[in-house]
Amino acid sequence: MANISALSEADIRKMLEGMVGDEFAKQITTGNVTIAGQLVRQDLADVIALGAPNMPPLVKRFSRIIGKGAAHQWYRLTAQQYLGNMYIGGTQPPAAFFARGGLPVSVFPNYQLVSAPYKNVGELVTVPFMTQDEGASFVDVRAHQKLVRTIATRQAEEWCICNGNAMAAANQFDGLGVQVLRTVAMGAGTLALFYAIAQSCREVYEWGGQSRCVVYKPAAHQWMINQVLTYLVRGFGANPNGAGNILGGTVSGFALDSWDFGWGKVDLIPERYLEQDSYGWPVYVLDDQSPDMLQNGNIIKMADLHALDMVELGLLASAWRDLIYETTVFCIAVPDFQRRITGLNDAFLNAQLAQTLAG
Repeated sequence: MANISALSEADIRKMLEGMVGDEFAKQITTGNVTIAGQLVRQDLADVIALGAPNMPPLVKRFSRIIGKGAAHQWYRLTAQQYLGNMYIGGTQPPAAFFARGGLPVSVFPNYQLVSAPYKNVGELVTVPFMTQDEGASFVDVRAHQKLVRTIATRQAEEWCICNGNAMAAANQFDGLGVQVLRTVAMGAGTLALFYAIAQSCREVYEWGGQSRCVVYKPAAHQWMINQVLTYLVRGFGANPNGAGNILGGTVSGFALDSWDFGWGKVDLIPERYLEQDSYGWPVYVLDDQSPDMLQNGNIIKMADLHALDMVELGLLASAWRDLIYETTVFCIAVPDFQRRITGLNDAFLNAQLAQTLAG
């Protein structure tokens, strides 16, 4: 900085005017204008906590990480074959042993770099002028709308996790129906679905994963309860279908939220948003909680470019409006640890349910 004692009065005045001008310009360009151009955001953590009991199961269950860039990129791990079985890892087991002073024959696992653009999902909070004219409290109506629309946004995200297809609808992200590629077909018989789930769990276990949950339609969950009652609880009686059985035609009576199909405990998740397709009603057997060895989070996760919050849009037309939204994408890092069971239809479920009720 210049020595002020060596400056003339005119030089000092000019320097001060420049300093004031620069500061004034800074306030205009980086203060007032920028702030005025930003949208006012509100955190929804308290609303999400309040609405947690009504949030759909997969949105609550799957891990979430922070996304970056115009599209989310992740490495997808593919299983490799060894002695007729599949396993995760590049180095075949015998090659991992090596002599003193030597090195193992190390092979990097088979990763494929994939990417998917983020997608927006949201709802509008709308409080019309007429609502206030009718005597309702603006604050109360808006708070109620925030809760309802936040839950609705999560429900829409859940629907897309189950049914999303970016090729069919550009604004959607790919869900389970697109990313789960390996299938197990149901066979015949009363316990066909049970056996198909057990087979899926065994295959995933043999490949190095661990099935953690089954996602199926609510009627399939009722079917599962019926089979447990019929073949386990009633099985202890001499005449399980007879009038002397204390359970009679009961189809429920206890909470069945998990089951061990022989390969570890699996959570049973009835999902209302599953939609039927050409393969029947989807049944997904998922390993969603094994850690992703190469990236953050678990092997099934949501990547959020913009976490769920609310933006005040202000007065639009004759109502106050807020936008509740998030920008996210669904990704599966190890598709080989996931299974979809095909062949489940209404005829199978209805026949089994009717037989149980008639018992």
